[in-house]
Amino acid sequence: MVFVPFTGVDSHWKNVTFAAGLLAKENYKKFKWLINSFKKTMGCAPFCVITDHCPATKKALNKWWKQTKHRLCMWHIMNKLPSKVGPSLAANKKFVKKLKSAAYSDHLTPGEFEERWNAVTTKFKLESNRWLTEIQHTRSMDSFLFF
Repeated sequence: MVFVPFTGVDSHWKNVTFAAGLLAKENYKKFKWLINSFKKTMGCAPFCVITDHCPATKKALNKWWKQTKHRLCMWHIMNKLPSKVGPSLAANKKFVKKLKSAAYSDHLTPGEFEERWNAVTTKFKLESNRWLTEIQHTRSMDSFLFF
């Protein structure tokens, strides 16, 4: 089961959950149903969503909520790091520090981000890592990484 909260910020800058969904599977069909149900109930799509880099979510958002900005949750990305680059590299403090210096810097221009990201992947021989390439491409397409 997949829990999908719709959380926002109220007029007092406090987090508030507007809705939630419980899905049997994390796939396109289920996310399509969920986001269309949310939009029907709330009357509009949200301005921005933050997700864990699920391909099914991305596909549904791109198809049905075209005006909504899609951002990635850095916490989820960092938690996936050991399974995507290996536990020893994920535990390497120099690697993590350099990766964070590229990913957490929302003030970087796209060119500066590319330069930092490529320096990290080159230094640690990760140019062919598909997952990191997808993260890089997503960041380059204006989906900044948020914590």
